[in-house]
Amino acid sequence: MPKPTPPTAVPAYAPAGAGLIGSYYCMQNGTEQTWYFLKDGTYLHRIISAGGGARAGVSERGTFTLSADKSHIELRTTKTTVAYAAATAGGHDTALGSGTDASSQVRVLSFNLNGPMNTHGTGIVLDGVPYLVRPW
Repeated sequence: MPKPTPPTAVPAYAPAGAGLIGSYYCMQNGTEQTWYFLKDGTYLHRIISAGGGARAGVSERGTFTLSADKSHIELRTTKTTVAYAAATAGGHDTALGSGTDASSQVRVLSFNLNGPMNTHGTGIVLDGVPYLVRPW
């Protein structure tokens, strides 16, 4: 009598890009966050904020995988860049600055593919924050 085949283990995370390709954004308190998820399993996350004569931006790149049940997303950051511009006293000049970090960081966020709707499709929810499909 043949031995029964043991059940195959379900992978903790789906292949890169599985079920998530596109651009998503949200606006909160004058800050815009945009996520770009590509089919090769890479992502770009941008945060842009402005107010009181100053502007700042953060750009984060890395790879992502979705959990098999698509309830979590694992982000592996490979590069972070920060830039800012601020008016100096009197408003005659502008102070500029930037920096880049190439260290690796891993974060796991809660994830939901059933986010808010707009005329361009269904958005996503990352760690409780709703993001709309970015049409531009």
